[in-house]
Amino acid sequence: MNTPASFDKLVTILFPALTAFLTADKHLEWASRPKVQQLRSIRVARLQESLSSTARSTTRVDAMLITATDASTLQTELEASGAPKELLQIWPRYIAAVNRIINVYGTGSRPRYAADSISYDPSSHFWLRFLDSVLAAQLSGDAGKDTPPWDAFYFAVRLLCANNRDDALRYPELWTKDNAPAVALARTITWDDFPWAAVLVPGEGPERDGVKISPLAGLRMEFAVTQYLEKQTPFLIVSGGTVHPAYTEFNEAFEMKKWLLEQHGVPPERILLEPFARHTTTNFRNAGRILRMLGAPEEKPVLLVSNEYQLEFIDSDRFRRIEKEELLYGVGKIGPRQGNFGIMFLPSPFCGVVDPMDPMDP
Repeated sequence: MNTPASFDKLVTILFPALTAFLTADKHLEWASRPKVQQLRSIRVARLQESLSSTARSTTRVDAMLITATDASTLQTELEASGAPKELLQIWPRYIAAVNRIINVYGTGSRPRYAADSISYDPSSHFWLRFLDSVLAAQLSGDAGKDTPPWDAFYFAVRLLCANNRDDALRYPELWTKDNAPAVALARTITWDDFPWAAVLVPGEGPERDGVKISPLAGLRMEFAVTQYLEKQTPFLIVSGGTVHPAYTEFNEAFEMKKWLLEQHGVPPERILLEPFARHTTTNFRNAGRILRMLGAPEEKPVLLVSNEYQLEFIDSDRFRRIEKEELLYGVGKIGPRQGNFGIMFLPSPFCGVVDPMDPMDP
């Protein structure tokens, strides 16, 4: 059984440091390492025991989790194989992330945000049959990847795709097509001509089925366009994923770009799409990534524009606590406030680090 190419792509996007290391030619012998083979046997036996039990399928999924002992064994083998420092540093985060994905999208455990929940009733006959079939294929070796840690990582990715939570795969032409005109223009920009490298417009879900754009997002764009027309910035970044309402077909960033084009006449090369952010923390982080792609000066700040309610939240201790809880690092320097509808932001150099703990917005 051959796994879909999308599985390979998603594993690479979510766990780039591990993928880059273990798929390099000199590390293709990973599966033949004695300790890895031994761990594979242990994990197969664990799954076999689970499948032979009378436990529900959602309980059997626990056999696919990477235990603390498994993780330690794998880390020792990575070290012995010459794994780079960046992989060893993020390895605990990778383990926590893959186990969270399995728990949330396999057994229906509660995610950080309700919008990110499992798509099926985890107690339904359909879902239980699906899990039974996948676990049986995993045990037979027909699932495509049975060497640890690939067994758990590919199982997690299969669950994401089964739940239509493959957001990280979407928009493959983002930089070759959608944002390409802005990147080309950025090469000609004299950045000192503008106080802001960009104005960031965070999305706001409309909360109603069939509604493409929230009136609050429309208001935020008015603030942003004012900055652009007053030549305070060369670019507008519209940031927001496919989030609200649940299972919506509309992406906040794409809908905001359409609004800017049609309602305000902003040239397309002045608009940058950031179509992945699902939370305010990642509005900031992902904007930092875009500035790096543009080649903006590191010391050049961004202006985030929004309504008073969101700005108060961003400027609060609560936001800082959430930032520390949810991300690997701080998104950068935020503040001070700029007038009634803006706040300054200077991105952290660590904004480019991929964090699979939020697999739809890593």
